[in-house]
Amino acid sequence: METSGHSLDVQGQVSAAAPEGKAGEWLIDPTDVTISTGADAGYSGNVSGGTGTDINGSINTTDNGTINISGNSTDGTGVIVDPNGSINTTDNGTTNISGNSTNGSGADINGSINTSGNGSTNIDGNSTDGTGVIVDPNGSINTTDNGTTNISGNSTNGDGTDINGSINTSGNGSTNIDGNSTTGNGTVIEPNATINTTDNGTTNISGNSTDGTGVINDGTINTTDNGTTNISGNSTNGAGVNDANATYNTDENGTVNVIDNGVIIHTTGGNPAVNGGNPR
Repeated sequence: METSGHSLDVQGQVSAAAPEGKAGEWLIDPTDVTISTGADAGYSGNVSGGTGTDINGSINTTDNGTINISGNSTDGTGVIVDPNGSINTTDNGTTNISGNSTNGSGADINGSINTSGNGSTNIDGNSTDGTGVIVDPNGSINTTDNGTTNISGNSTNGDGTDINGSINTSGNGSTNIDGNSTTGNGTVIEPNATINTTDNGTTNISGNSTDGTGVINDGTINTTDNGTTNISGNSTNGAGVNDANATYNTDENGTVNVIDNGVIIHTTGGNPAVNGGNPR
């Protein structure tokens, strides 16, 4: 199902389930939308099977405006930002993305999230048996110019937050990534993921789990030019941080701190690259 047009106001509940076939999705496909001057707007979708809300265009929030995007699904993904989709927040604007699913992912970022100019973007995903928030290989989170991006993923039986794309923070921007799970891992940084922090930017990555690992880092962490990257993991019955396959690259002004269940296991500032906790 698709809802498209120059101006959309969509409410209610639909079902894209297919008991004897593949479940569908509800695609909200507007012409590019810009919200500004203190205005508020909302996109929401609810389905039993398929995707709750699918963003396939450009959503722009600026000049103290606020946009709320939400989606709920039983067997699919709550909210998806497609490869052609982009969420752009600047000039004190605020964009809130909230996705919920029972058996799928809460929020799936496969496009670009761009935050700057004191803007704020908040991505929240929740799932029972899937992943709370996923940043796919095509997905990018770009935060600069005093912007703030907050990512929070929560799952009962899956991973809280899974990063498989690029996280780029610069220009006094701040990116905060958090994941929480009961039986899965809190936050996972996949091998293809890159976390790039530079030019006085700050990236904070945290993960918490009861029976899994707080943070699994198999990706590449690049911290340069007065950038700071902080990684903190906690687990009740597992490891706080597992970064045996991670690569940490810093220059003389970059700082990386890694804390495992409250204990600092790596700290770099002006040191060569670190692989799996061992300096080269």
